[in-house]
Amino acid sequence: MSGTAENAPRLPASRLREAGARHEQGNPYQPFTVQDGNLFTGRNPASRAPVADAVNDALAAG
Repeated sequence: MSGTAENAPRLPASRLREAGARHEQGNPYQPFTVQDGNLFTGRNPASRAPVADAVNDALAAG
């Protein structure tokens, strides 16, 4: 990364935390998924398979 975050006035993660959200993040360019109830999300395109697996597992569990 080339210092982009240092030049940004406010990052979305900072705004989320200020609003009371719990923000989680993984390593850049690595798969990272989070499930909160029925909400499934991934960090980047590398997370598409793990997110799909988590959705399938949740559907199979009923």
